[in-house]
Amino acid sequence: GIVASEFLIKNPLLLKKFAPDELTLLDLNASKLHAPAFFAQIGDICQLKFLNLYDANFRASDYPVLSKLKELRYLNLAWTEVDCKQLLKYISPEHIQSLDVSGANDVGDLLRDIHKFPRLQQLIMFRCHLHNNDIARLKDTKLRSLCLMWNSSLDDRAVESLSEIKTLIRLNLSCCRVSPQSWRS
Repeated sequence: GIVASEFLIKNPLLLKKFAPDELTLLDLNASKLHAPAFFAQIGDICQLKFLNLYDANFRASDYPVLSKLKELRYLNLAWTEVDCKQLLKYISPEHIQSLDVSGANDVGDLLRDIHKFPRLQQLIMFRCHLHNNDIARLKDTKLRSLCLMWNSSLDDRAVESLSEIKTLIRLNLSCCRVSPQSWRS
């Protein structure tokens, strides 16, 4: 894998030095550079399985490259102004095992199509303005880890819905309106 430096991002042709199946992990290291040429070049790394775009300057106009990455297992788009409706047009959800869309405002679109992610084990939706009825859509998933921090509208009813996910091992509800009485669920 590679943690991309600013030099690499500014010189995307350096990625051609790698065979298409040589890299499986790419981390943009929260780069603030907007580099459409770099993102276009990522599409040639056909075996990429881990893509960390956390807090990077990755925009909806860059999403088409994701349609070339059919082997992605881990996708972190936290704090990239995620547009879930657009995102769903480009990713291959059948392989995704871990997805972070923290900071997204339109996760309802993602949750409506959560059934398209049969292998999803970890979902992170930190500060996504979620409501209890959004959480009910997760009941048929096979999630093992779920982070819902700072979704202040979530309360004990969300916990009750989550209790239907029998595979859930880790749950983070920090800074939600969950009471001590939710332990029953």
